[in-house]
Amino acid sequence: MTAGTEVRNVEPRPQDPPLAVPGKLGPWFAAAAALGLISSILFRTLPIDSLHWAARFALALLPAPALIGVALAARRTAHQMDELERRIQLEALAAAFGVAGVVFLLFSQFQVAGMLGPEDWFIPWLAVWGGYVLGLAGARRRYQ
Repeated sequence: MTAGTEVRNVEPRPQDPPLAVPGKLGPWFAAAAALGLISSILFRTLPIDSLHWAARFALALLPAPALIGVALAARRTAHQMDELERRIQLEALAAAFGVAGVVFLLFSQFQVAGMLGPEDWFIPWLAVWGGYVLGLAGARRRYQ
């Protein structure tokens, strides 16, 4: 050892499970999912064509406040992460972004072909979420 260098015992960080949603994000995710589900149900049950455009607009924006809350809470949570956790999250988001590009392109192609309708909007989002989860699990395993 050189002069001025000391060895400290560093306790290992407890590992978060790969599917963990940080505490501040959980309620916002739940609210966004609930409002999105309510909006989707209303779109399927109400006579949408007979509604005024302002009512359709308001209905489409129903989940927006909760989604803004998710974004703000994620930003606050990211500022509290250490460098390694930020890197892990960045790799997970990069995986989700790649999946999103492919899946949304294919989804639009299937819609043009008449094989999927607007009611199938959840399919690409499930794939994006799966890409994030797989990217997160892979990055956590890589940096163990």
